[in-house]
Amino acid sequence: MAKAWTGPELKKCSLIYSTQGMKAAMAVTGRSRASVSNAMIKAGVSCKTRPADSLRPRVRTWYAEQIAWIFESIEQGFSRSIIAESLNVNLCSINTAINNARKHGFDAYPPRNK
Repeated sequence: MAKAWTGPELKKCSLIYSTQGMKAAMAVTGRSRASVSNAMIKAGVSCKTRPADSLRPRVRTWYAEQIAWIFESIEQGFSRSIIAESLNVNLCSINTAINNARKHGFDAYPPRNK
């Protein structure tokens, strides 16, 4: 059975986690990564050791012209796997793009800047 967190232990872990990170909090408390992570999520504590610019920005790979070309190719009888090969992406990406386009329309995809 999991050992319950005590108030002082939670405060100490929160301080260490927010200033020094996960590894330090695990070492001080002697608990697993999952235990520390769950306790910090419940306490609403965030780790300040990771710089905000280290997070990789999302890169949009689909444009409205590509989505239109995918739909035209499907109407002409090409399979999704052939379309995926021609665009050099995996089949799951094609299926996701098609489903998003059907759900949100072409407005969800920006025109290509030239």
